[in-house]
Amino acid sequence: VPVALEQRFQIDVDGVRVSGVIDRMDRHPDGSYEIIDYKTSRRLPPRRYVESDLQLSIYHLAAWEVWGIIPQRLTLYFLLPGQPMTVTRTEEDLAATRARIAEVAAGIRAGSFAPQENRLCDWCDYQAQCPLFAHRFAREETPVDIGSVVDEWIATKRRLKLDAQRMEELS
Repeated sequence: VPVALEQRFQIDVDGVRVSGVIDRMDRHPDGSYEIIDYKTSRRLPPRRYVESDLQLSIYHLAAWEVWGIIPQRLTLYFLLPGQPMTVTRTEEDLAATRARIAEVAAGIRAGSFAPQENRLCDWCDYQAQCPLFAHRFAREETPVDIGSVVDEWIATKRRLKLDAQRMEELS
């Protein structure tokens, strides 16, 4: 039985605000809970990816922090192949997830992270700050030949002086 759909959450991890949306949380007849996140990719990732997935770990932590629930199952459901991949996390994993979030946040604050381009980049609001896309937002500066600029300035100044003299004569 679904107990939550598109459930927004916000948790604080050592001064870092982490927010997200859990696609679905079910309560099974035995009283256990399962968090399900739907994916649209056509290919299944390697199982080790799902087992170490930070998103699922954050959802696990959020379920504990927000509702006091330790989900017994965390599932990525791949819609196109119609295949679920289910993993578990333990209470001990909660501290590890908090530590990983703090580590990632510290790296971001220090600027020590390498961006990785992916299909979601086109939707990102931070492209102007991203090293992968900043060139799209950089102003194109025309190279200036300073010698030509100085020559033009001198010639214009001379013309203005001659024009001022002529204006005086005409007056």
